[in-house]
Amino acid sequence: MKRRSGISLVELVVVMSGCAVLLSLSAALLQRVMQAQVRSRADADLQRTLLRLDQSVRNDVHTASAAETDPAKLMAGAVLRLELPDSTAIEYRRQEAGLQRVQLSGQEIKSRETFSFPREIEPAVTRPHQRLIVLSIEADDELFVDIPPVYVRIEAALPYERPRAVRNSQEQHDD
Repeated sequence: MKRRSGISLVELVVVMSGCAVLLSLSAALLQRVMQAQVRSRADADLQRTLLRLDQSVRNDVHTASAAETDPAKLMAGAVLRLELPDSTAIEYRRQEAGLQRVQLSGQEIKSRETFSFPREIEPAVTRPHQRLIVLSIEADDELFVDIPPVYVRIEAALPYERPRAVRNSQEQHDD
């Protein structure tokens, strides 16, 4: 009798089923890793957007000479208008899923910058004091499990305006 070398059909089925189990486990693991990567990228993008917004709002408020937060006096969609000393204005306007910073010279738009968020937000601007401006943003929708919630509170103060008599006496003293 000659002996045949090779594998039987049963051995082949056993090896193939083992490979199928390993592939299905690795596919599930790979999917979880990809979801974690998407979530971490969304978190990082949101953090960068919030940092840019924070710096922009603070710089604009600190250089502004006047601010308007009353919705009745603002253009539709605007939540904050800042008047700058060089006769230009900066408006922060609500968008569907973000805010837009618009720099105006009269009625002409000089520049725009958009701060996008992963979901629709509801910005609110308050003035607890004459000089203090607070921009709050909330977006916490439980339907979006993979998207991080947004809770922001940016506080900035308008520059202190010295009384006119003090300015005039100091200007005379400087001369």
